[in-house]
Amino acid sequence: MAFAKKADEEGYPQVARLFRAVATAEGVHAREHFTLLEKVKSTEENLKSSFEKETFVNEVTYPAFLKDAWADGTNRSSGVLPKRGTLRSATQNSTRPR
Repeated sequence: MAFAKKADEEGYPQVARLFRAVATAEGVHAREHFTLLEKVKSTEENLKSSFEKETFVNEVTYPAFLKDAWADGTNRSSGVLPKRGTLRSATQNSTRPR
C-alpha cells in the first residue's frame, strides 16, 4: 500500500490502483495458504496466536533490528519502529540500547 500511496502522491492514480489490486490479491493468497495449512482456528485461538506472535516481534525481533541499525550507523528504522508502539523497553530513555 505504500507504493500505491506514493504513486497517488506523484500523480499516477492508475498505477496506484494497480498496486492496490496486487496488494489485495496477495491478501487473498495469504488467506488461502492459511486456510490450507489449517492455521485459521477459533477466534479465541487466533487472538492468542496473534498476541503471542506480536509479543515476540515486539520484544525480540524489533529490538534486534534496531540494535543492528544503530550498530551499522543506518538508524533509519529507529524512526519507524517506535512509532508502531514497539520497543517500549528500548526507547524509554533517549539512549541507545547496549
